Amino acid sequence: MGEILYRITRVDTDFYQEEAPEAPYDGFVPPILIATGGKRRAKLWPAQYWIRFVRDCEARGASVGLLGDRPEAQAMHYHSAPDKIVERVDEILLERLGAID
Repeated sequence: MGEILYRITRVDTDFYQEEAPEAPYDGFVPPILIATGGKRRAKLWPAQYWIRFVRDCEARGASVGLLGDRPEAQAMHYHSAPDKIVERVDEILLERLGAID
């Protein structure tokens, strides 16, 4: 969608250049990585679904990691407001279930 809007408004950019922020990481990367966020409420799972999913994974011996940066950092990089629902789901997964950030 963003590419279409850029083309309509004649913004000159390289659409194929990756611009996602990144940082070196030398820690453990879990075998299962999840992204709990999204912009449309229809695409978001309720917290209890994520909790059940992570618990089921852990019951099978698989650790789970969260993709993405802290909500305030994502808001800065992607020029969006922090999402309190996503922030709360991530807090629950990290604090109560041992998901890896």
